[in-house]
Amino acid sequence: ANNLNNFDTYGALYNWHAVHDIRRLAPTGWHVPTDEDWKQLEMFLGMSRSEVDAEQWRGEFEGCKLKATGTLEDGNGLWNSPNLCASNESCFSALPGGFQSGNYTYYYPLGHAAIFWSSTAINGSEAWLRIIHYYGPTGGRINRDYEDQDYGFSIRCVKGENDDQGPEAPSLISPENNITISNNTPS
Repeated sequence: ANNLNNFDTYGALYNWHAVHDIRRLAPTGWHVPTDEDWKQLEMFLGMSRSEVDAEQWRGEFEGCKLKATGTLEDGNGLWNSPNLCASNESCFSALPGGFQSGNYTYYYPLGHAAIFWSSTAINGSEAWLRIIHYYGPTGGRINRDYEDQDYGFSIRCVKGENDDQGPEAPSLISPENNITISNNTPS
């Protein structure tokens, strides 16, 4: 949740409306990834086009490549144990920042899941997101789902502009444009 004690480690949780706020959540030269940007990343990690276009839990081990390694229980990470198959080979370093409900009555605990907004709405009240979990049959997979735009989730920024926040975005992943993904701040 947006507890200041957790901000330096997990970052903030944002409702989807912050993505399109005129004050620009993303720094200049960066944008919140679209649903298609996320699909490009997922294909780069090994999913097929038909898998990335599907909803719910998809792929096999692509989520493993995005998760930061280690566990809270072992004292060497921020995910709950067992943090299945986490390798972070993509250097994405997804952290399990939880979420907050739109009416602030429910908070999903830290350590369980990394949930990221996309900038793509599916209708007037819901938008696409991605979920990466720490355990079970979904521990290595990535969930493409949607939620009410009032919920609070994490946001990653992608280097490059997009149609919603400036000129068209370059391809998210390709050797020639060396796109970098950041945890709310450019690196």
